Amino acid sequence: MEVEDGRHFRNDFDEAAKPADWEVKLRTALEAAKTTVLEAEHRKGSIYTGAGGVAYMLLHLVACGIEDPHAASAASEILMEAEAQSDARRVTFLEGLAGCVALQAWTQSLLGKPEKVQERLRKLERLAERAAALPDGECEVLYGRCGFLSAVLFLRQRLDDRQLLSQSATELVRQVVASGQRSAQDGWPLYFEWHEKCYLGGAHGIAGILNILLQFPQELATAGRDASDLVRATAEKLLDHRFVSGNLPSSLGSGKDRLVQFCHGATGAVPLMLRMASVYKEPRYLQQAKELGEVIWRRGLLSTKGLGLCHGTPGNGFALLTIYKRTEDEKWLNRALHFAVFACDHQRDLVAQADRPHSLFEGLAGAACFWGSVLRAATRDTATAGFPCYDFD
Repeated sequence: MEVEDGRHFRNDFDEAAKPADWEVKLRTALEAAKTTVLEAEHRKGSIYTGAGGVAYMLLHLVACGIEDPHAASAASEILMEAEAQSDARRVTFLEGLAGCVALQAWTQSLLGKPEKVQERLRKLERLAERAAALPDGECEVLYGRCGFLSAVLFLRQRLDDRQLLSQSATELVRQVVASGQRSAQDGWPLYFEWHEKCYLGGAHGIAGILNILLQFPQELATAGRDASDLVRATAEKLLDHRFVSGNLPSSLGSGKDRLVQFCHGATGAVPLMLRMASVYKEPRYLQQAKELGEVIWRRGLLSTKGLGLCHGTPGNGFALLTIYKRTEDEKWLNRALHFAVFACDHQRDLVAQADRPHSLFEGLAGAACFWGSVLRAATRDTATAGFPCYDFD
């Protein structure tokens, strides 16, 4: 396939039809990937690029209907090692200790050990105190307050308890909103920087922060009478900064329309727009999500950086799948299937490009999660179609 702009392959796929032999290809690739990931060495503990992500993959695939009676016990063993390898200075779901602890709580629940679940929840409460003590501006998803809030959302979903860690979540949401207000400038009702730059995407930027805040409606309401309005107005400002192509810049002031991926670009903003449509009952936000999806469809078959969720084709495919989940429009399922089969067909070349080729957010574990979710969505069951570790419905 032809590579365009040095970053993505030209997309000539027919969205009106599913790829040939898609189910056989995906199931075969999935089983092989699972084996490869489990046999690989993982030197970090995080969910993002370490052993924690391997445990996440195992449990995600079971949720997708890929039967594995040993998944929970295997994940539990992996997470014991992952906790020891985790960076104790980090308190977020993707890059810190909170991720391993949250996964352990879910795993112990699956294993029928409620006393161990409670022990893990107590540890998360202690980590919440450290998250609340982060420097004022550290609010983004990968390393900041919204990263810890992601752990809360994950467990509320998996343990089916919407009040879990309510006091900690209320304080952290209040801190994030207050920080954004204090920094407000140039028409941004809420403004955030990371390393002295205003990022706009999912991992480090405003799209990611707003997406997490909107998943805490009760806590957001207590952060101020106008907190929800501030989030909405900030999202509108975010949309104003899109390129003519419809893509989102990586950071405020950037004139380079290059990146279409979760961490930077359109992909991380799709779940935000879908949530905006649901929260504010505005059809135009659904249309914005579709427009961002068109950017991903055209430019999301990435030729660099591997097959992970952060900056790989599977991450972009998940964004297409989330649109299918909301719209039930077969076109978006077909598009996601084309991305999934593309990842299968090109995995040998693309996996080798990643820094951590077997991890969740940079490598093959992320591809496996995508393949599992696509297979389930193709049965009209979209329960696992949300973007992993980001979209907690």
